[in-house]
Amino acid sequence: MADGAVQRNRSDARGLTTGPVTLRQVAERAGVSPAAVSRAYQADAPISDMMRARVHEAANELGYRPNRLAAGLAGGRTGLVGLIVDRFDDLATLQMIGLVSDELRGAGLGVMLISAGDDDSGVRALQDARDYGLEGLILLSHTITRPFLRQMERADLPVIHAFELRSASPQLSQAGVRDVLAARLALMTLHERGYVRIGLIAGPKDSRQHRDLVPGFQTTADRHGIAFDIRHVPDWTADAGAEAARHLIETGRCTGLVCATDTLAIGALGAVRELGRDVPNDVGVIGYDDGPMSNWAGIRLTTVAFPRPEIARACVSQFLTQRDDPEAEPAAHVVQPQLIERGTIRPESA
Repeated sequence: MADGAVQRNRSDARGLTTGPVTLRQVAERAGVSPAAVSRAYQADAPISDMMRARVHEAANELGYRPNRLAAGLAGGRTGLVGLIVDRFDDLATLQMIGLVSDELRGAGLGVMLISAGDDDSGVRALQDARDYGLEGLILLSHTITRPFLRQMERADLPVIHAFELRSASPQLSQAGVRDVLAARLALMTLHERGYVRIGLIAGPKDSRQHRDLVPGFQTTADRHGIAFDIRHVPDWTADAGAEAARHLIETGRCTGLVCATDTLAIGALGAVRELGRDVPNDVGVIGYDDGPMSNWAGIRLTTVAFPRPEIARACVSQFLTQRDDPEAEPAAHVVQPQLIERGTIRPESA
């Protein structure tokens, strides 16, 4: 029988280590069987409150702590949720990992990080989930491929997609901001602050990330008669944002810039200043993300925020609902975009 607990070393009267405490020793101290000790650490196991308390008292006296993973495997639940991430060098992603981990910990659950890496099909991620007995997966990525998502849709465990909002009746539960609303908010803010001809620095054309920003931006501009330009970048780096900003300002004469990420916006800010333009008087810049760097000294970027704490809470809540009720339908939790004003657009007129 698997021990099912963390084995702490015992010490004799002189404080010298005499060996690890075992499940059998706890059973002997409590006067019960080893199987009863295992059941005492399984929430739904058939065991009386009196016997459970007796086992816990004996375990505490011996310094014996339950191994949640082993006990969970025996009881059918490991208490582990996988977080699938494709970038570990992005501060905003790391912040989201922390928020979701805190929410899961508050629900008595642990976390296992899984790198999407070059796993475009999602096969390895699902295999990891099965190998480690994960109770569910939360996708913390904007750039997961369509084949990966299809694989997740066929999974036999709850899968929640943070940042994704594609349908009122999704195949996977989702929580995020509607990109079309974020684009509209950023564009209209610049227009109302007096910026003329507004440029959008969008992501690569073949990228799924923020794919609704472009139609949302273009539709809003057309509806309100706002002159605009759109520039797609080859990648998501600050250098790409800087190159796009130079192009839009020098050739398109744009005085307002909406950027698909804060990283692109930070690159754009540097380019605007190198061109001798004043921010925010000559050129206004709005990012999309509100990652940790956005509020750094010397940047102070105005941005449309993902309300990450709300998204994290929604993801964990949806996971718990689907874990406890396998028949529950996937749901879309819509989070409203928020404009975070700092120093890169003109202040609102009194």
